[in-house]
Parts: sequence; C-alpha cells; structure tokens
Amino acid sequence: MSLTTRADPGRRFIVAVPVVDTWDECLALIDSYLEQHVGGIMVGVGGRHPLLESHGRIDLDRVARLIEHIRCADRSIVIAVDAEGGTIFNLLQGHSPLRSAAYYSRRSEPALDHYEADVREHATLLCDLGVTMNFAPLLDVALPGYRGYPAADGRSFGTDSAVVVAFAERFIAIMREYGVTAVAKHFPGYGALTHNPHRTLTTVPPDHEAAGLAPYRRLVGSGPAAIMTGHVLWSESDGLPAALSPASSAWLCDRLGFDGLTIADELFMGAVTDAMIANGYGTDHDGTQRALLALRANDMVIVSYPIQNDDGTIVGLPGGASRFPALRRAALDAGW
Repeated sequence: MSLTTRADPGRRFIVAVPVVDTWDECLALIDSYLEQHVGGIMVGVGGRHPLLESHGRIDLDRVARLIEHIRCADRSIVIAVDAEGGTIFNLLQGHSPLRSAAYYSRRSEPALDHYEADVREHATLLCDLGVTMNFAPLLDVALPGYRGYPAADGRSFGTDSAVVVAFAERFIAIMREYGVTAVAKHFPGYGALTHNPHRTLTTVPPDHEAAGLAPYRRLVGSGPAAIMTGHVLWSESDGLPAALSPASSAWLCDRLGFDGLTIADELFMGAVTDAMIANGYGTDHDGTQRALLALRANDMVIVSYPIQNDDGTIVGLPGGASRFPALRRAALDAGW
C-alpha cells in the first residue's frame, strides 16, 4: 500500500464521516476535509451513523453513494471501516454473515472453513462498496478464564495464540485478495486488560505481555500491511500508551521487523486523556498535544470522537468536524 504522508500533514489523519443533521451538511464537511488533504475517511464508528441508516441498520446503497462522492474527489484517499463481524464494530451487521470471532474459534473443532467462507462474503461486500481499509482482525490473545475487554464481547479468537494466528492470517489474506487492507489490532495486545481503554488507561499485565505479542511475532513479515497501536501501557512504551510512544513503535519495527503502516487508535479516548494528565499535559481538550505525540510514533492517526468528558466518557456520535482542522494546523505549525 502506498501513501504520500509527507506532502501535507492532513494526509496522516483518518477522520470519521461527520455526524450532522442533513446530507448537504455532511457532504460539505467532507469536502472541507478533502480540501485540507485528509488522508482517509472512516465511515461510521462501531458500525453506526444515523445518516447512513434505514430501519435500524446501515443502508448499503447510501454508503456506496457516499464513498463514490469521496472517491470522485480523491481516488487515492483511504476509505476505512470498523467491520470485525458480529454485533459490535461491524458496519455490515445485518448484511454480512460474518459473526464474532468467538463464534468460530471457541469450539472443540475451530470452524476455520466456515469462517473463511463468511470472511470472503464479508470482503466482497466491502470491495463492492469501495472500502479500502478495515480495522480488523483482532490479534488480542485472551487471558485464560478471563471475560474482560475484549473477550466479553466475543471479539477475541481466544486464549491460544496459534488459534488467533490461524484465523487472523486467513482474514488478512482474504481482505488482501479483495483489495482491502486489513489492520491488525491492538498492539501490543488487549487480551488481559481490566479496563476499557475507551474510558480508562490501564497496563498490560507483565506476565501476559509475551502471550499478547505472540501473534505479532508470528505474523509480521508475512501478514498485515498495517497495525493499529493501542492505548495501553506496557514495558516498552516509556510511560505513554503504545499509540503515543515512539519507543513502542520502534520496538515493533526494529525488534519484530514490521515495515508496514502503523495507525494510532482513536485519539480522544479516556485512556489517552488519563495519559496526558499523568505526563503533565493536562486534559489536552483540543487534542493538539496528543496528536503531535501520536504523529511522532505512527504513520497515521484516527480522529472520530467529537466530545470527550474529563472522566473519559464520550458524548455524542462520531465525527471530526471540530477536531481535524485544529489538529492539522498544529501539525503544520510543528513542521510535520
């Protein structure tokens, strides 16, 4: 995958489709993003976007029209989605047969053939829509017996890293076959987290680090073209979440040999706000400091939440209208 990220710092941002009241407002804001050389547009967050829904689910015709509008203006732009499968983080829910990871993997005989067939239909839908990037699969190895984030929602393929690799490898290969870049997540591993990073900063338990890193060790070099870095502390991140830590990204690239895109997860999560406070930046309400840190550590960053409370909770629905221009300007001023 080729991206010109240095021509304009806007090219290093993936910004969510704005949530506004009318199509005209939505398209006008998207056009303003394009004028500022945004690198990618994320269609919905968690499979949700009111303007794209009809009778309680996403209307694929509306999605296709929106994507065509974007692509007509800029054929090189990344069109990204969260489409893991299952009931959350799945833009294609109700259209695709792909279920949650646990449905296929946590059986006496993992249903890999069934999974491959469903992923292929899933990828066909994404390709037909014009999607070029999918924030999946999860490489998170669940702590045995643990039902926390993300195991509780069935998003993890399970406790065995070999099983996680087997399913993730097929997902990545099939997406690639259909022209969709799969983004493996969440480095360095969320399988043992005790708190949801959308709300709170937490640390990978030291005794689970090796298990969490195992799929990356197995897949780097032959697997994902892109990896999403997560908002979690670990031993190689120098007191910052992995997504904001150059040391963490350097470990991924230098120690594991990863040479693809690194993409920082959504910047306005509660975990990042906690980290900014802990590292002396204050709450960083406008997001400029966290954006500069993330740009220092990654090729691209995601901006999708409009409002962040001091306690890390999210208000409203996804959109970058109030965020992207200011973050791009800060990056320009910093010489990015």
